[in-house]
Amino acid sequence: KFIQLLDLMPETILNALYSQGIQSVIVEGGALTLQSFITSNLWDEARILTGKSNFGEGLDAPEISGKLTTEFYFGEDLVTIHRNA
Repeated sequence: KFIQLLDLMPETILNALYSQGIQSVIVEGGALTLQSFITSNLWDEARILTGKSNFGEGLDAPEISGKLTTEFYFGEDLVTIHRNA
């Protein structure tokens, strides 16, 4: 039941924001929150920062596909920008 509710959350949230005139949103959340927007296909651009450290344990990063448009280093972190096809 929780997963079914979570699947509805991104669309409900974005509809509520749109009704208030908000047309641009940055989502910065945990793996479950990010994956819910990705799975719902409610994203335009993803900016992924990858550091050198490997924590060895914890949650996996969300799975995302899209067109890689930009790649650069910010300090020692790799930044990749993906656009939703």
